[in-house]
Amino acid sequence: MYPKDFPTATDHNYDMDDMGLWVCQTCGHSVKIRRGGVCIGVPQFHKWDEIPNTMATKTTLSKEHGLRLAKNQQPVGAKVKYNHRGKATGGYYPLYAITDATPKKQISPQQFDALEKARHMAEKLVVTWQPLTGGNHSALGDCQATLKVIKEMAGCNDDS
Repeated sequence: MYPKDFPTATDHNYDMDDMGLWVCQTCGHSVKIRRGGVCIGVPQFHKWDEIPNTMATKTTLSKEHGLRLAKNQQPVGAKVKYNHRGKATGGYYPLYAITDATPKKQISPQQFDALEKARHMAEKLVVTWQPLTGGNHSALGDCQATLKVIKEMAGCNDDS
């Protein structure tokens, strides 16, 4: 999610700190030269270890806590995204308060039965490889057999 997409986005509220940097009082973003820009409106964290235990991403809420976002639940923080070289991408992972989230809906008995039936059918399904006519399951053999089929389809009967 990018700053302009955050529902809490506003303008930065910069104040100068003791080191001579301009620091946004809302999100903690710091710059050497005071410029405009979009503030995400919530505290931002640079490392996963910095995130308090009271916040989680949408995925973590779902997988680890069995929760989903409440209606109109807003982010209360953001984790800065980095690329594989360690450079900030300009995007954020929104973080949500765990206490504000609601439990996931449980599936009905009919849905559970349908899932079990599908799993059972998937176990019974046997996938077998169909041999390519003229091929021998080697890369070269199958390529030559495929080329032969294409030539037959195109109407070329020469074996060159």
